[in-house]
Amino acid sequence: DTYWFKLTSLSSSRVFPSPSSNLAAEVESTSREDYDAAFKAIKKAIQADQLNKAVLSRRLKTPKADQDLYHLFVNLKNQYPDAFTYLISTPETGTWMGASPELVLSHKANKTVTTAIAGTQALTTSIDEVEWGEKEIQEHAFIEDYLKEALVANDIDFNISTKSTIPAGDICHIHSHIEINSHTNLSQLIEIIHPGPALSGYPVKPAIKLIREIESNSRQFYCGYLGPISSKGIDWFANIRCLQVHAQSYTLYIGGGITADSNLDSEWEETNLKANTLLSILETANSI
Repeated sequence: DTYWFKLTSLSSSRVFPSPSSNLAAEVESTSREDYDAAFKAIKKAIQADQLNKAVLSRRLKTPKADQDLYHLFVNLKNQYPDAFTYLISTPETGTWMGASPELVLSHKANKTVTTAIAGTQALTTSIDEVEWGEKEIQEHAFIEDYLKEALVANDIDFNISTKSTIPAGDICHIHSHIEINSHTNLSQLIEIIHPGPALSGYPVKPAIKLIREIESNSRQFYCGYLGPISSKGIDWFANIRCLQVHAQSYTLYIGGGITADSNLDSEWEETNLKANTLLSILETANSI
């Protein structure tokens, strides 16, 4: 579903209203047993040459203390200034908060850009000294290949930058950006490139089909896209590193790409690493 919200005024109030009607029912964490079974199903499909990669997601439920959502959002924004941070609450969507590093589509001053982001590791050294393994490099290549194939198939001219490593708080990713030179309708363009391999897998269609069959949890708005539209342009980001607010808890949505070289325990730990983006904010608030 697509929702459009018109902002008619700005408020300086530091109170974020979160009506109880906007809080979805509590949900449980994805069990390790369910995650392991889905992981094995993906590996089996890869070994059978049905696909090269699928993104496996999980939910993580964490208790909710007496925390003010506005201040949680401010802390999140301050800790991850380079990410797209948001807090939204509506009857249609429920209440969500997130900090996404992944730009899906930007259009400003007649310049249109999308990105390819893949690979995750803890940032423990200088960004210039980070080294990547073959698995992460291949994951990034899947995304670039998909974007090139999709754009070429639709006669869209583009240029791809060289790869680099970008920080996202305490972790980092492989990144490249694609500048689109054609004057393509943006609503059509987003349908062409989303959801790409970073959110689904590669090839995309069989990956989405498998995900729907094996994941034990509903993704809700996780892996969708959101962002502002104004007279200056648009910036739409993938809804990752996100959580949903409930009356007594939060549900974090996290995931990672599974390929032929993936290790079960390593992939599970990678999702825990990604969860720290939001958990660190929640735990800090709990300790105050």
